[in-house]
Amino acid sequence: WLKRDGAPCRRASWAAGAAPPSSAMAPRVPWSATGQASAYPADGDGAGEHVGADGQGEAPRPTKRARILTPRWMHNGTEHQDPAHADESAGVQPYAAPPAKESVSQTYVAYVRTLDADQAEPAIQTILGEYIERGANHGRKVYQKVHDKTATGTRALDVLVYYWDDRDGDKYEGWWFGNKLGGSQVWAHCKDSGESPPAVGWRVPWNGYVRPEFAFSRKQEKIARDAKHSAATLSEQVDQAEISAEQASEQAQGIIMDERTNLTARLAEVEALLAPQILVLRDLEQKVTEAVRSATVGPHTTQVDPQVAKDLRQLSARIRAKKESAAASFAKAKGKRKEVEDAEKTKDREELDLVMWNDMLPEAVEKVNIAEDSVETAMIAYDCVRTQIDEDGDPEFVGNSIAETEAAAKKAMSALGEAEIVVKTHLTKTRNFAPIVKEKAEAELGRFKQTVDDARTKLAPALAARKEWDNRQQVQAVAGEVQEQLVVADMAVDAAEEATVVLHADPNEDALKHATAKVQAAEKAVNKALGVLDKKVGEAVGDVGEALKAKLDPRKKALRERLEKLRPSIEDGAAKLRVAVYLTEARNKLDELEGLIKKTEEADAAAAAAIAHADGKDSKVLASAEAKLRAPEAAAHAAQTAGSAAKTYVQMKLIEVRRASAEVAGETASGLQEVQRQIDALLKQLMDSRTRAVRRRRDALLKDAEVLVSKAEACVKDVAKAADACVGPASSSSPMGRVGLPETMTPEQVRQAAMQAASKERHAAEAIAEARKNVAARQIEAKKEMSTEEASAVSSLQARLATLLTDLAEQRKRFATVEQRLAARRAVEEVEVKLKETEDKVAQVLASIDALPEELGDDASEEARKADADMAKAAEAGSREAQLAVRMTTRALEMQSRLQGFAKEALASLLPRMTECQARLDQGVAVLRERAEKGFVRSLLQEVRAKVSDCERRAAEAADAEPPVPQDGVAAPDVAEVGRLALRFERAVQAAQQAQSTSKSTISMKRLAAKRLSDNSAKRAEEALDASQAVVDAIGAKLTALRTRLAEVKVASHRQAK
Repeated sequence: WLKRDGAPCRRASWAAGAAPPSSAMAPRVPWSATGQASAYPADGDGAGEHVGADGQGEAPRPTKRARILTPRWMHNGTEHQDPAHADESAGVQPYAAPPAKESVSQTYVAYVRTLDADQAEPAIQTILGEYIERGANHGRKVYQKVHDKTATGTRALDVLVYYWDDRDGDKYEGWWFGNKLGGSQVWAHCKDSGESPPAVGWRVPWNGYVRPEFAFSRKQEKIARDAKHSAATLSEQVDQAEISAEQASEQAQGIIMDERTNLTARLAEVEALLAPQILVLRDLEQKVTEAVRSATVGPHTTQVDPQVAKDLRQLSARIRAKKESAAASFAKAKGKRKEVEDAEKTKDREELDLVMWNDMLPEAVEKVNIAEDSVETAMIAYDCVRTQIDEDGDPEFVGNSIAETEAAAKKAMSALGEAEIVVKTHLTKTRNFAPIVKEKAEAELGRFKQTVDDARTKLAPALAARKEWDNRQQVQAVAGEVQEQLVVADMAVDAAEEATVVLHADPNEDALKHATAKVQAAEKAVNKALGVLDKKVGEAVGDVGEALKAKLDPRKKALRERLEKLRPSIEDGAAKLRVAVYLTEARNKLDELEGLIKKTEEADAAAAAAIAHADGKDSKVLASAEAKLRAPEAAAHAAQTAGSAAKTYVQMKLIEVRRASAEVAGETASGLQEVQRQIDALLKQLMDSRTRAVRRRRDALLKDAEVLVSKAEACVKDVAKAADACVGPASSSSPMGRVGLPETMTPEQVRQAAMQAASKERHAAEAIAEARKNVAARQIEAKKEMSTEEASAVSSLQARLATLLTDLAEQRKRFATVEQRLAARRAVEEVEVKLKETEDKVAQVLASIDALPEELGDDASEEARKADADMAKAAEAGSREAQLAVRMTTRALEMQSRLQGFAKEALASLLPRMTECQARLDQGVAVLRERAEKGFVRSLLQEVRAKVSDCERRAAEAADAEPPVPQDGVAAPDVAEVGRLALRFERAVQAAQQAQSTSKSTISMKRLAAKRLSDNSAKRAEEALDASQAVVDAIGAKLTALRTRLAEVKVASHRQAK
């Protein structure tokens, strides 16, 4: 007993490839509440307990012979045995569970194709639903009904669809709906032995009659059928909904244009007219959306015709667009009506609010005017107090004036407060006014509020009059205390000024020390006085500090300026003592530079003598005179270093001297400038000597480099000759020539020549490396002082070496690709063989296409049509085989072109043949396609013409069924006859209308099918369909007249009946 798919099942086979357990260790698997099983050995004979209906309990315990308990039941008086547990000796295979990893199972659906009374029967209600695979029985798959897990109420019945063979008699063979395999409770039966459950032919109940409307098919097939039916049904409903919506829109437009009634009433009528249309369109959109989802979403929609899914999406887009258009018209009418109603309400409200505002305005104007007058009175009193304070008037009189000013200011503040309260109150009241009145009122009240704020700002000095007078008294008291410290600081600055005058008159060390001490004492006294001033300002409260700073800042600034003038005087005295030392030191450095230049000239003369002695004796001059050639440069470098140091020293001291005053610089600056001019002259002389030495040594170096470069050039020429012997220009006379190999040499000879070229290439690379190293070293040594001519010579050598490297690389590429060229030769031969085979296949296909007969006429015999179809199929099969061969050959050609670089030119010569082969094949395939499309168009038009003919017949029958018009003087037929004729006429018109709608739908579907054809075939099909469409439209016009006549007949019939 095993548990599979979350529920206990009756039995399962052993795992694939595993032998059943021995009798000594037969499994006994009791089921726990959690569905877990445990195994333990059997301990004796006898049978275990049966599992209950709820799947709980303990499985049967097998005997020592591993005997299986066989369930049995009674049916129609006969004992039956579960076939899955039948005796294996009878040759019946036991029930086997599906493998653990199986392919995606099929889903079936049991449904009723039309709504009728059968669907309400309990048996049918029980078996309707979806079924999925659940194992197998008697060599066929078993399917189990999928229950709705969210459903509540009574427990759902288990329903299985399984096959039973003829072991119990022919009567019980076939497919069954039952609650378990071979169970006694069954609902339906179909005598069929197919591999899959039959779609139709089911008896419900199992011994009843066949229900033609009950079907059991794959879910994919049902979804495909439902989608096709939904597309046709919904298309008609969408057409009708669009017509109805258009009529409602036109009627709504007429209502809007009718100006005989009130606009609000007209807009309300339009809303009432459009609202039902929107509901209808919304409901239809939900149906279309659900149909699209059912046909396109889910794993079971693979068999839905793509064209049907496309038509459903187009219907969804159409109905959505129409619904949005109707909703927009409805919203526009509703918004316009609300806008008109709001405009009327706003107008009434504005009139009422304007009356209220006119009542509030005088009070605000009065309060603001009173406040402005009070502020002006207070400011007049304050102006009098300000004058007395500036003129240091009598304190008692000033105090009385301040008291009067304060009283007037308080009165003005009270008036300002009342005015502000009135303005804020009125602003609060205007918040609920109409927008226009509210804007006007807020602007006016805002101006009043700004006037009150400006008046309060203006009144602020009058309110602070007493505070200003108290600050003035306090400033005068503090200023007296600070004046004493400032007098002491003035005296110290005077003493420092006298000491600096003495220093400038007679500069010496004692005068410098005395003047420095006096200046320091003056700085200390000034800092002390300013510290007291800053302390008093910091301790002052309110505006007293600012007033104190304003009064004493001029004296503070004067002291600082006098003290700042003393510092440069001290510095000038000290500078006069320092500059005298600078000139002496500069002259000593000049003497040292002259001695070094003399040594440089002596070394230069010795180097020139060494070059003259070595010239003409050795091709490498540097090897014999290198030490003497470098001696002048070393001496010149030492002299250059000393000269630069001396020049830097003089320049730095000149900068220090120039920073002093003209009186201090004096004669010292002139002496330093003269020393600087002498140093510049000596450095120029040194530069000339050094240039001669460098040029002499560089000329020798260039001569050595020239020898090495010439040797490398000779080696590269030898490599080129060796490469020419193994690799030549490409030719088309043979496979060797096509890939650039000598035609007179065998592959082995080519490889030997390539090895010789590689040996010479290594020797040439070593020579080039030696020359490059020499040239680069010499270029680095002389790079900073190289002349234009010498630089050009070095560049020429570098260019020659670069050219040698390029030439050597080209030669290396030539002989290094010998193996690749040999491989390319083999690839070209293979492609030529494939191309020849492809050309033969294309020729055979074209011959079979040319052998096809002309298009058969409608009177051709069946044998001729069959023979024509067989030849066309053979030609199509040959064309597909040829197309495959062309693609494979083209792919091989492209692949070889990418992988075999040296075969590109040879393969490129094969491309025209490949292109011609492809073009010939394409031409033949186009002929086949055009022939097939002609047959498709012919069958398409035959179906359309059949529909149009049926439509014409129905229309003619409807016209014939029209009742005769009563003539004057002729007795009218009785009421029953009139009703019968009217009913006959109505049915004929409805049948004609249905045929006309079917013809239109057929033509539309065929138009979509024709769009997939080529341009010429599509054009021919469109022309024929246009002609059929014109016929159907003409029939539609006639049917419109017949419907009008039908309405008249119905009215006349009703009147006669009354």
